[in-house]
Amino acid sequence: MTLRAWPILLAFATMFLATPASAAPSPTYQARAQQLLRILAAPGNETDFFAPLFLDAVPVDQWRATAADLRAQHGKPVALGAVRTESATAGQVEIRYERATVGFTLVVAPQPPARVIGLHIVGARTRDDSLDKVMTDLAALPGQSAIAIARLTNAGPQLVRARNAMMQMATGSSFKLYILAELARATAAGERRWSDVIPLGPKSFSGRLMRWPDAAPMTLHSLATAMIAESDNSAADTLLLALGRDRVDAMVTASGHADPGRTLPLLTTAEAFALKMPAAADLRARYAAATP
Repeated sequence: MTLRAWPILLAFATMFLATPASAAPSPTYQARAQQLLRILAAPGNETDFFAPLFLDAVPVDQWRATAADLRAQHGKPVALGAVRTESATAGQVEIRYERATVGFTLVVAPQPPARVIGLHIVGARTRDDSLDKVMTDLAALPGQSAIAIARLTNAGPQLVRARNAMMQMATGSSFKLYILAELARATAAGERRWSDVIPLGPKSFSGRLMRWPDAAPMTLHSLATAMIAESDNSAADTLLLALGRDRVDAMVTASGHADPGRTLPLLTTAEAFALKMPAAADLRARYAAATP
């Protein structure tokens, strides 16, 4: 079996949960966990810590930049937290920073000297964090802000926290939920099937499908997956046009939008990008002033 280095993940979740494990870490694994704390705190000794195959994928300079980003965001690393192993060579390590605890998946080579072959940032848990603190921080931001956090129940959404929840604000990729809702309605009504194949439509900026061949055959299911899981704009535009703009617009109203007239007609992402271009200032002004 060929061992390959895992890339370092630079995106952070707001919380992480370590995988339950019962095996006590070996002295070698515990020593590597302790060494991780030291190389996160300051540059140096990376070639002793990481295996050559890891450094081939993640050079020392890249690693040091990642460690510096963690320090900038969370403060200095101050202590080693919990160390849990799933086997003699793999497990989870928590590093306590000044302002957060950061979780890592750490994998060492089975052969001596057991250098690290895999390191994956799982997430960060901010110290003394709470919903009340998040709401206070949000209120302190410049400009206008609005948020609604709700628990979804059979009786409808139950607000947990809210700030300016009824304020009308511009929407972004969340409009894709209206497309998904109309597709779900159409499949439930027997008008469409998730396995139906349609050609990939006009391309839009952002997303992997913009690099796919024109008119590539795709199922409605694969388009919906790309639209929601990856926020792919070409998938969204293809589905909006295939389902029919009028039908998706009707779903905006049917879903309970408080003021659908300010949202309709829904634009494709390509149309929205075109209106935002500097050269389209006159067209944009006419559009904003026009009736649906």
